[in-house]
Amino acid sequence: MVSFLKRWLPEVDNHQVRWYYLTSILLDIWFVEAIWYFYWGKFGNYQAVGTVLAILTIVWVILEIPTGLFADKFGRRKSTVLGVGIMAGGAIIMAGGQNMAWLVVGGFLENVGRAFVSGAMEALVYEDIKVKYKGKADDIYGRVVAARLRWQILGYGLSVAVGGFLFEIYFRLAHIFQAIAIGTAFWASSHLKEAGVRLRKDEKVDYVAGFRQLLSKKMSLYVVPLLVAGILIYIYDWGLSKPNIALKFGLGYQAQGILFGLMGVADAMLLGQFSKWRKKVGDYRSIYLINMLVAGGFWAAGWVTGYLGLTILLMMELVTAWGAAVGSVITNKYIGSKYRATVLSTVEFVSKIPFVLTAPLAGRLIDLGKIDSFHRGIGGLGIMVGVVAYLVLKDDRASKGKTAFAKAVAGRYNMNSRKCP
Repeated sequence: MVSFLKRWLPEVDNHQVRWYYLTSILLDIWFVEAIWYFYWGKFGNYQAVGTVLAILTIVWVILEIPTGLFADKFGRRKSTVLGVGIMAGGAIIMAGGQNMAWLVVGGFLENVGRAFVSGAMEALVYEDIKVKYKGKADDIYGRVVAARLRWQILGYGLSVAVGGFLFEIYFRLAHIFQAIAIGTAFWASSHLKEAGVRLRKDEKVDYVAGFRQLLSKKMSLYVVPLLVAGILIYIYDWGLSKPNIALKFGLGYQAQGILFGLMGVADAMLLGQFSKWRKKVGDYRSIYLINMLVAGGFWAAGWVTGYLGLTILLMMELVTAWGAAVGSVITNKYIGSKYRATVLSTVEFVSKIPFVLTAPLAGRLIDLGKIDSFHRGIGGLGIMVGVVAYLVLKDDRASKGKTAFAKAVAGRYNMNSRKCP
């Protein structure tokens, strides 16, 4: 049993990593994934649902950077435990919601909680690994995050499949199970230990520190495809697009649960090859490939009809899982320790803004039967931005220090004379 755990959960004997695995896996158990679209639909039309989702995401967006700074200033463990506890309270309210107002309150608490967790828990475990393994930290963290994602996706996939049947039994049952899972995650998060560099009491809280890091020389090769992929993945995974695309191709909530569950198993198997893929392809080409595939998936979903669309869903599920692993490794590798949680929260902040702006529009277009135009539009825009960025920031410039983009940024923000934290 011990050898099995060490093989499939690298560094599981490390206290911090062990509880990081458990907390992360529990937070990604998502019984409501295949049914939330139908659950919310019982309380209002989809334009209203899209508007509420946008408003709740605004809360998340507004809190992203302040909560990242809170984690860096007062402790990443404290931020994580507080966030998971708030999420658990929101999940309980969501499970018992009687009308849209209840869902708004529950969703509000869940998003506040996610903002506190966002960036903090990753920073917590990365700093622990960095201190204990020094020069090997990047490789070990890559294996840990791939294993974490593998088990997260497996748990996610199985819970999604079960959630469809729970909804069939009783429409609240999936949300009740969801609340239990997050409550257990709260217990697991309390076993994490504080690690890493904190801001001193006399240091100024800097709300643009995360942006300065993203515009730094080391990140300039990755920042555009990283953010474009993050934006599109968020619109797909958290918004109305994913369940709507599945419905377009003939999948109801039970079929969605089964499909996404099977894809979770496939993703878990493929993520076992993450370290080999990184060495062979590299982070630079990986993040651009993810950018193109997610954008291309949106664009194709706007045109394809019938069961051929299942291939698009399968591709999107695989790419979004891979994108999460690549994005996590890149941002943790190239940002400074002191503001690590702040930078990770800044990436989340930027990724959510387009969702806030487009969710009500997507809901309205669903009601009008014109959502395909939305998918074609954002997919085409994502492809265009990715191609332009690739042509400007070519791979052979990575070994030459500063890129043209970084030089332009340095000239504007005077980075040669002012060090980023």
